[in-house]
Amino acid sequence: GYLCNYLYYQVLSTLRSNELSPPCIFLHVPADIHSGPELPGFQVPLEVTTHAVREVIKCLTCKKTDR
Repeated sequence: GYLCNYLYYQVLSTLRSNELSPPCIFLHVPADIHSGPELPGFQVPLEVTTHAVREVIKCLTCKKTDR
């Protein structure tokens, strides 16, 4: 298995067992264009990834009436 999947399911299990329901998602981001092996089409500039993650956080933290 993969550590990221394991950690995600552990977090979900902990939230459920403690009767907590904050937004929780698994967000897999691609490698930065300046790191990792050469993977054409799978690398994204860090600025683009950062912007996308911030938008996801905004969506998760806004109230339903704000959407």
